[in-house]
Amino acid sequence: MHLNETLPFSMASGNTVFLFNCTAHAPSMNCTASGACHSYVKKHADFGACVRVGVCCEYKSGGTRKEYVVRVHDGGCAAYQSLVDLNGTTAVAVGKRWPEPGVGIEWVAPQERVYTKCKGHGKDSHCKVRKKKKMLLAGIEIKKATNDFSQENLIGSGGFGEVFKGTFDDGTVFAIKRAKLGSTKGIDQMQNEVQILCQVNHRSLVRLLGCCLELEHPLLIYEYISNGTLFNYLHRHSSGSREPLKWHQRLKIAHQTAEGLCYLHSAAKPPIYHRDVKSSNILLDDKLDAKVSDFGLSRLVELAEENNSHIFASAQGTRGYLDLEYYRNFQLTDKSDIYGFGVVLMELLTAQKAIDFNREEESVNLAMYGKRKMVEDKLMDVVDP
Repeated sequence: MHLNETLPFSMASGNTVFLFNCTAHAPSMNCTASGACHSYVKKHADFGACVRVGVCCEYKSGGTRKEYVVRVHDGGCAAYQSLVDLNGTTAVAVGKRWPEPGVGIEWVAPQERVYTKCKGHGKDSHCKVRKKKKMLLAGIEIKKATNDFSQENLIGSGGFGEVFKGTFDDGTVFAIKRAKLGSTKGIDQMQNEVQILCQVNHRSLVRLLGCCLELEHPLLIYEYISNGTLFNYLHRHSSGSREPLKWHQRLKIAHQTAEGLCYLHSAAKPPIYHRDVKSSNILLDDKLDAKVSDFGLSRLVELAEENNSHIFASAQGTRGYLDLEYYRNFQLTDKSDIYGFGVVLMELLTAQKAIDFNREEESVNLAMYGKRKMVEDKLMDVVDP
């Protein structure tokens, strides 16, 4: 058996390989008459023919070096059998059952990425070769980095999950998402998010960096986006801690958000519907570049569904951003995301919330408010000065 050496797995160290009908053997193999190989042949009628022929040998596969092949040695042995987690002849002697035949494989950690950093030009240039650090985060490290998930490190909270800022000993900062305690739906959404984010890669989508499964609830590790959400930037700058967004910044945020959604709908294979496009799911980094986040409700469009005009799915999303046709008829399309994006554009234009009960009753919904102002030819009256 020969594993594909381009894939990231190799033989595990727990395999015991028996080689039958051998005429020669390597010095590293155990071919003694008291070995487990001979005991195995005697206990299994299928291998009765091997009793009469030559040498029966055994060896352990895997170990510290990568190993991709279990083979009968050329000109040496006629057949092999592999057993996983065999404890040797002692266990067999006391009458315990032999393990089922099989080959254990293990995941091989990817090699550290090497990159070269150069300064200067021509003869004056000099380069340094460095290895990119691996991110190996244990549960105890995450608890320390978040001060045991303290409220002072809480940077976001939704219906089913919470996001914490984690600062590690080397100064690295990550965003750490945890399903709320007792929320099975939150865990389901996190699993869906992993499935989605493992298939996408775009500068306008938040990056999933890893996960941790050691603690009571699974954790997802994301890049830390320093300026929080677009919602907070638009609607909570009255305290004076932040300047209102300038018009060229708003235009850039709208353009980058549209690029991210276009990638999900048209470039990702299979296409993806976000299903919860809103200003609180658009993050802003230190340069005020936009990144679409929170894929807990997102939906992969299966191959059999790609040619359909819509997908039947239960209506999920956030009030004020939810496409009315989708809400009424359960017909999900990419236009459902576009509707939510249109509401975000209205927020950028007006600096008003998608749902605001401080407005007049017929204007609580921002989309309806904007539509009414357009009919009255007074749209400019609601534009943020």
